[in-house]
Amino acid sequence: MATTEFTSVIDKFDSNKGEKSGWYYLLIPSALSKKLSTGSRKSFRVKGLIDNHQIKRVALLPDGNGNFIMPLNQQ
Repeated sequence: MATTEFTSVIDKFDSNKGEKSGWYYLLIPSALSKKLSTGSRKSFRVKGLIDNHQIKRVALLPDGNGNFIMPLNQQ
């Protein structure tokens, strides 16, 4: 299994995003998402570390522009 490392900033959707309003997320650029799951246009699951906090089976969701987002919860 390949390891991919990158730096991102936590962002938050504005209040005009419907069901996603107020969500915190990481943007996964299309070039990086292709390394994680070649050619995927649908959501797919990943595992790894965010600042030394283990994540398992977290879904990356397409944003409609070729990028993906990783929603974050408050835990």
